Amino acid sequence: MENGKEILGKLGEEAILEYLKTKKKEKSFKIFRPDFIVKRKGYPPVIVEIKTQERFYPPPFEGHGLPIHQVENYMLLYKEEKIKCILFIIEPDTGIVWGEYLHKLEEGEKFITQNRRRVVYPLRKFKRFIEIEKLLKENNFFIKLKKEYIKSEIIKKLENEDFMKKILKELK
Repeated sequence: MENGKEILGKLGEEAILEYLKTKKKEKSFKIFRPDFIVKRKGYPPVIVEIKTQERFYPPPFEGHGLPIHQVENYMLLYKEEKIKCILFIIEPDTGIVWGEYLHKLEEGEKFITQNRRRVVYPLRKFKRFIEIEKLLKENNFFIKLKKEYIKSEIIKKLENEDFMKKILKELK
């Protein structure tokens, strides 16, 4: 449950983001919202992007990916500033965690979905992170994830006017 300060903080972030979006119309202005930026002593910063998603199945291959705009933005940072981005994928149905640097994924085979919204990389190009998998299981991540999914589905149903009419009728 969020407290008042967290809610105010998020509202403030959104207000500034809206302002920055007005500046985005300038061609030289880009907005990035990574999940994390990690800085380790003696090393350059690294962007960490985390996706919880089901596996993409053939054709052409099994894999995972990112929205095309994120790929373009993070690769621009890599090319111009040498800031790497590591992509972590959490598969909610299998509990497997995959990861790899985006610039390595971009080398070689990839697939752009029909609607041009997503770039998918072959599963064989990712490394498996068993230590993260263990940590997620120890912290009941997948149970919490399922609960949140169920809650979101219930909320979707409740927002549906026809569904609500049916419920209200049954309650009479």
